[in-house]
Amino acid sequence: MQTYIRWFLLFLPFLLSLIDKNEGKTIQEVECKSEACLEAAADLNAGLDRSVNPCDDFYQFTCGNWAKVHPLPPTEAHWNQFNVVNLKLEQQLKKILETPNKPSDLEPVKALRMLYKTCTNIERLELDGLRPLMEQFDEWGGWPMLTNNWNPQDVNWQELLVYLSLNMDYSPLISTSVNVDRKNSNVYVITIDQPTLSLSRSMLVNPELYPVQISAFKKWILDMAAILGQQQRIEREVLMQIPIEVERIVNFEINLAKLTSPSELRRNGERIYNNMTIGDLQEWTDSASETGESLIDWLSLLKMLLQDTNSEIDLSERVIVREMDYLFNLVRLMESTQQKTIVNYLFIKWIRVISTEMTIDMRRATFFFDQVFTGAQEEQIRWRDCIVTANQAMPMAVGYIYVQEYFNDEAKKSALDILRNIQTTYIHKLADVSWMDNRTKMAAQDKLQAMTPAIGYPDWYHNNTALQIYYKNLRFGPHHYHNIQAYKRFTKLKNLRELRNPVDRNKWYFSPATVNAFYSPTMNTITFPAGILQPPFFKKGRPQALNYGGIGVVIGHEMTHGFDDHGRQSDKFGNLAQWWSAETLKKYLKKTECFVNQYSNYSLPELDELLMKTVKVNGLLTLGENMADNGGLQQAYLAYKKSMQNEKTELKLPGFQNFTSDQLFFLGFALNWCEASSKESLLQEVLSDPHAPHRFRVLGSVANSHEFSTAFSCPLGSPMNPKQKCSFW
Repeated sequence: MQTYIRWFLLFLPFLLSLIDKNEGKTIQEVECKSEACLEAAADLNAGLDRSVNPCDDFYQFTCGNWAKVHPLPPTEAHWNQFNVVNLKLEQQLKKILETPNKPSDLEPVKALRMLYKTCTNIERLELDGLRPLMEQFDEWGGWPMLTNNWNPQDVNWQELLVYLSLNMDYSPLISTSVNVDRKNSNVYVITIDQPTLSLSRSMLVNPELYPVQISAFKKWILDMAAILGQQQRIEREVLMQIPIEVERIVNFEINLAKLTSPSELRRNGERIYNNMTIGDLQEWTDSASETGESLIDWLSLLKMLLQDTNSEIDLSERVIVREMDYLFNLVRLMESTQQKTIVNYLFIKWIRVISTEMTIDMRRATFFFDQVFTGAQEEQIRWRDCIVTANQAMPMAVGYIYVQEYFNDEAKKSALDILRNIQTTYIHKLADVSWMDNRTKMAAQDKLQAMTPAIGYPDWYHNNTALQIYYKNLRFGPHHYHNIQAYKRFTKLKNLRELRNPVDRNKWYFSPATVNAFYSPTMNTITFPAGILQPPFFKKGRPQALNYGGIGVVIGHEMTHGFDDHGRQSDKFGNLAQWWSAETLKKYLKKTECFVNQYSNYSLPELDELLMKTVKVNGLLTLGENMADNGGLQQAYLAYKKSMQNEKTELKLPGFQNFTSDQLFFLGFALNWCEASSKESLLQEVLSDPHAPHRFRVLGSVANSHEFSTAFSCPLGSPMNPKQKCSFW
């Protein structure tokens, strides 16, 4: 008898594994014919290309026909699932914003409708014309390029820079803002950084490779000069000089771009954390000056910026400088540049910000410029542009009206259940990571446990007074240009007034009416706005395999950002800290090399002709997002399997009865990334987007997934089941 018992105990693990592998057979399969299931089946079937072997190209298998059903609209640069959902959301917002005000409507909602009304009132836009812009130009001595008698003594470039920052919420030359301190996430600090450029940095630092784009930039400036020049009498000699001034402006930005750091370098948190006083910064830039005195007076600049806040500063005020070398070299560039060129450049950046809100001529010229980079064939219908403007102007008010009218709180609860399951599964998975030492492993688990979710909308939406306080003093009138300036000033001042305030860790930084999701390394929070909690990403009542493959992978993706090459530099409080042991970090960095090499080998032959060379994905630029994609897929799958352990029934989609639940999970994941894109847009994506093109987000992730290969029985060595796989968990 004892012999039988010993044999039974010896084979017990094997018997249990058989039960685990066949647990699906004990679950009753039920064909689902609900609206949610029929909708999901239609979405999947529309993209599916059954002639393709999923083990050869899973993106083509899932999305091969998607672009035929969802062709690239003539107004778009790219068209994907996010855009499809966003269009539906915009149509819902349009309906709300075009509804007449009721006495019970909150003041911010009425203000929002006023802004939208002035934005869509084309006749009034044309009647106002360029007058409000030209009046402000005149206050600054006029645009030098169009002025007969421009006097450099009439304008201080530093004061103009502050004016643009405050009234256009835009900072050319020097970016200044108030941000959470990366080494003390309980306080805010003034942060100084390099600016955003007019074109992709890659294009500006290699202008010889992008002659079409550089020429388009020059033409746009000439077009702006022609349009604005119609408002005044310009002498012949000034007209003759304009093309020369345009060359100087573009060359200045090319030289400016060469001073900036590429995105790949900026992922090092310690490198861009330079803690000093304003006095220290002044000494640093003064030392760059070849005349002995820097062109930049930092205390004066920052005081002007903070003049309408309650913050008093002096030379001892602490600031964080993200790019030390940039500021040093900026001083030298500006000293060797004519002041007229610098001021011309500031004016053209001013025009760039406002051009899409002005007259038909100005909007059309800007569209033709953007077309070179987007490939869009037609201008966007005005109301859609105005929805975007409204969401930028009053994101929390737009989110409020969307949630009130269209969001179901059941979705919030169901999504939170999925999130908690993934979070718990993730924490347990970390316990099994062999290459981490115990101290680092425990710190990683603590960080994941401390990761705070924000789903749907902020809790304070239930308090109507809170929204009115949030937008206190923001009012709009009948003139769109002044409305734009009002909201941009409101937004900038709201940021600057944070300087002496305590950090609110529950603060929402994004409109709930957003089709996206976010991870904040400084707060260690993950945000899933109401806008993304809908098909194809999520819907209650359809197979959980699709919900976990859709929103579940998005949730896992954002969680994994806490441990990607950028997020891993912050601890559970969001502070820059080295919480990894030296040996564990060494192993981690070795694993990241695998991802860099894998994605760097993905080619885009459709772009070779544009650049006359082989074009590949930038595996270093996209490293963080690629790691998040891979980690999110893995953790969502494990959480899905856990969620099914106690289920007695399994929903089957009509037309997909022959697909297993595991296969359905991966189909739901790939469906997220079906896309149609113009070549121009794809080029921009490759040059500057930290995300890989969508098809590689699918191909790269499933090629590293053992679970995918098992689900689809892919032979070892097939394209979707390579012998070498990248993983870090």
